[in-house]
Amino acid sequence: MLTVSIQGNFDQAREEIHLANRVADCIEFRIDLMEKQDGAHLSKLRSSAKVPVIFTIRNKEHGGKFEGNEKEREEKFLELLPLKPDYIDIEWDAPFTLDGKVIVSYHNFKETPEHLDKILEKMRMKRGVIYKLATYANSSIDALRILSFVKENNDVAGMCMGEKGEITRILAPIVGAPLIYTHLGKETAIGQVSLPHLQSLYHFKRLNRSTKIYALIGDPVKYSVGHLVHNHQFQKEKVDGVYVKIPLGDSELSPFFHLLRTLPFEGISVTMPLKEKVGIYLDLIDPDAEKMGAINTLVKKGGKWFGLNTDGKGALNALEKEGKVQGKIVLILGAGGAARGVAFEAVRRGGKVVIANRTYEKGKRLADKVGGSAVSFEAIDTCPYDFIINTTSVGLGDPVGKTSLSSAMIRQKSVALDLIIHPKKTRFLDLVLEKGGKVIYGSEMFAHQALGQLRAWNIPVTSEREFFSFIEALPFC
Repeated sequence: MLTVSIQGNFDQAREEIHLANRVADCIEFRIDLMEKQDGAHLSKLRSSAKVPVIFTIRNKEHGGKFEGNEKEREEKFLELLPLKPDYIDIEWDAPFTLDGKVIVSYHNFKETPEHLDKILEKMRMKRGVIYKLATYANSSIDALRILSFVKENNDVAGMCMGEKGEITRILAPIVGAPLIYTHLGKETAIGQVSLPHLQSLYHFKRLNRSTKIYALIGDPVKYSVGHLVHNHQFQKEKVDGVYVKIPLGDSELSPFFHLLRTLPFEGISVTMPLKEKVGIYLDLIDPDAEKMGAINTLVKKGGKWFGLNTDGKGALNALEKEGKVQGKIVLILGAGGAARGVAFEAVRRGGKVVIANRTYEKGKRLADKVGGSAVSFEAIDTCPYDFIINTTSVGLGDPVGKTSLSSAMIRQKSVALDLIIHPKKTRFLDLVLEKGGKVIYGSEMFAHQALGQLRAWNIPVTSEREFFSFIEALPFC
C-alpha cells in the first residue's frame, strides 16, 4: 500500500488528505506530529479520508514527538480507537497491546543490523498483520539487504532511512512490500521520497513483482541524469522496468554482486570509480571491453552477467560530428575507466592517441596499451593535437567552474569534448571557446552512450531523434 504520512496543522492535514484520497492506497495519521491531537479535530480528519487509515503515535525513543509516558500513550490510543482506524502502528517492544489490525514496527536510527531474521523473530511475538522494519542505511548494501529480506518475507514492510536508503522506497512494490511511506510536503523520516517524485520519475503505480530493475552504480551518482532518461524511455516504450541510482564504492562490489543475484536486476550502468573493477565479478566480458580493461554496461543474459563498454563509441560518435578522427591526433586528459574506452575507440577509428595524466606513469601505461604516446600535464602546451577530450572529473558539479588546464595550454581553434554533463558548460569548454574553438558538450556523449546501453538491454528506441531531443532539453546546470 502506498501510504501518505500526514502531519502539521489542521488545515494542512485536511488539504493533504484530499490529495492523498486521489493518489494513495492508505493514509497515515502521524498524530504525534499533528498540532491538534484531540478527538474532535481528528474525527473531522478521519471522516474526510476515503482510503484506509493508520493511526501512529510515536514516542521520542522511536523517533516521534509524543511527550507522555507509555501508559499515557496507551490511553491516547484507547481514546482514539472509537474513530475506527483501519490499522494501528505499535512498536514491537511497546508494553501494551491493542485490538485491531496492528502494524508491528521496529526502528533503528543508527544502522541496519546484521541478523534481520532474529529481529523479525522477536517482532512476531506480538501479533500483527504487517511487520515493519525501518532501519538506517549507512551504505547501499544495507538498502539492498533490506530489499532482499522483504522479498523473502511477504508480511514484512522493510525500508531504510537516510539518503542511501531511498531505493528501498522506490523498489518496494517489486519485492512485494505490503506497505511503503511517502509524503506530499514534509518527510516524516529521513530518506522518504515524495509522492510527486515517485509518480513522475519512477512511475510508481506501475511497479509490480514482475518489474525489472536497472541501475547506475558508482560514486558520485547524484549528478547523473540516467534515471530521468531511462525511466522516460521505459514509460514511452511501455517497458516494465525502473532505473535507480545506487551510490557504491569499490569496497562494496563483492557484497553488491552477491545481493544482485537475489533481486530482479536486468541491467547496470557503471560509472567512476568502478569501471576498471567490476570485471572480476562478471561471468562474461565483451572482448573489446576486456582489452580496454573498462566496463560501463552490465547485462543479464540467461542468468549470467555480461560486461561491455559504450563510453568509447558514445564519445567518438559525438566527437566526429566535427570531423573524422582518422589520421588525426586525439589528446585525452585522464587515464581512468572513461579514458580507456575513449582511447581504444579513437585508435579503432584510426586516430593517433596522446594521453595526458596527472600521474605520468599511469598515463604512459594506457598509452602503451593502445599504441599511443603520453605527455605530462605540464607539457600539454607543447603537444600538437586536432581534438582534445577531458575524461577527468575535475569540474564535476561545480557551477563556478574548475579545470586542470590554463588558457595557455589550449590551442587556438581546438575541437573539444568534455565528458562532464553537470554542469553542461564547464570551465574547460569555456577556455576552448575563448580560443575560438568548437565544443561538444558531455550531454551529447551521454546521449550516444545511453543509446548504446538501451540497445544492449534490448530496450526499444522507436525514434532516435526524439531520444536525443529529450536529453538535449534536460536542465543541465
